[in-house]
Amino acid sequence: MAIDMNKFFSQKIKKISLLLLLVLGVVYFSWTYAQKAPTGLQVSPVRFDWDLNSGDERTGSINLKNYDDVRRQVTIDVEDFYVTDETTKAEFFVPDSNHPLMAYDVINWIDVPRTIELAPQEGRDISFHIKVPQNTPTGGYYGAIFFNTKISNNANDDKSRLEINQRIGALLVMAVKGSEPIQRSGEIKNFSATKKIFWDHPAEIVADVYNSGNLHYKMLGSIDIYKFGSKMDSIKLDSRVIYPEKIRKYEQSWNFSAWAYGYYTAKINLISEDGVIKLAKDTTFWIIPWKTTVAIIVLLIIIWLIFKLFSRKFEIKRKEDDNTN
Repeated sequence: MAIDMNKFFSQKIKKISLLLLLVLGVVYFSWTYAQKAPTGLQVSPVRFDWDLNSGDERTGSINLKNYDDVRRQVTIDVEDFYVTDETTKAEFFVPDSNHPLMAYDVINWIDVPRTIELAPQEGRDISFHIKVPQNTPTGGYYGAIFFNTKISNNANDDKSRLEINQRIGALLVMAVKGSEPIQRSGEIKNFSATKKIFWDHPAEIVADVYNSGNLHYKMLGSIDIYKFGSKMDSIKLDSRVIYPEKIRKYEQSWNFSAWAYGYYTAKINLISEDGVIKLAKDTTFWIIPWKTTVAIIVLLIIIWLIFKLFSRKFEIKRKEDDNTN
């Protein structure tokens, strides 16, 4: 029985190609996984929001995992934190008797192990205990539990070894009810567009929201864009925690179309997560897209020139016809 050599080699080539593609796929998947695989220490969750009363006690748990292939010595620190106006950045500190926020120190409230050791790829739940002192005034109290370790980055030899400090943590955001009443209130200090006329996109809108109460709260909301009373768009705002006697700044951009000429009204609507606080305000601005405007002007000039040219030719033709007659 004769063998079709062309068909035989064709089948072999297909099988080899399929095998090569399979091998390349496995290599690519392994490389991609290696690139995305977490390293060092990881914690979960990264934030605790607790409502407590003066004198309360509570226990929490943080899952800490070592994603490396070496054993890690971990030290644990506790610090206070606060948030400054117009920012989301937490400032961490260990207070002394002269610190202006010493009255809100929570370091001594928190009981947690100070050192642990994690085997390669080991995950462990780290328990911590909170005890709010008796007669603690009503207010917001903020701390953080940090996990610290050193990661060695070896180059070609031991002489090139570099140790990098890794520090990760979990925030403790505590609303404490003492003998004083809880005051939940706020106001929009400013809500405005950065310009009265926007010649090009985006339109930029800012809002300063002030917490005038004595406890933090989370705000949700949106900015709605109107033209002649009709809603044109809605910008959803990320939920944000606003701390007592602090201003949280919102900065939003709206990308309008090249034909979005007109007079616009932007309305911000905010509501606290518990629905107690509702805030609203509006601002106005003009949109005159300059690129579209220039294009329209150029087009009108071209049309006018064409019209004048044809008018002139028509006038010359008419005169020639009159002279002929």
